[in-house]
Amino acid sequence: MDGNALSYLYALEWPIFALAGVVIWWLLLHTAPVTPEEREERKAFEAAQRAKRLAGGPPRDPDLEQLATQELTSESPPARESS
Repeated sequence: MDGNALSYLYALEWPIFALAGVVIWWLLLHTAPVTPEEREERKAFEAAQRAKRLAGGPPRDPDLEQLATQELTSESPPARESS
């Protein structure tokens, strides 16, 4: 075979780019755009989820709550004497 490796790479690269371009073009033409109704439904859903989360406070971590409870109920270390 004659030629160098870079030439063979280009021989494979450009047909792959062309195929990718055709696929993206086809998807662009055949993908349905989001309708205004779908956009409003999504906004309402997100607002409801946000309100639900804010009403309940931050999400709780049971492990952290248990650790905090253990620290509060355990004996505290003796106070240091200041000199």
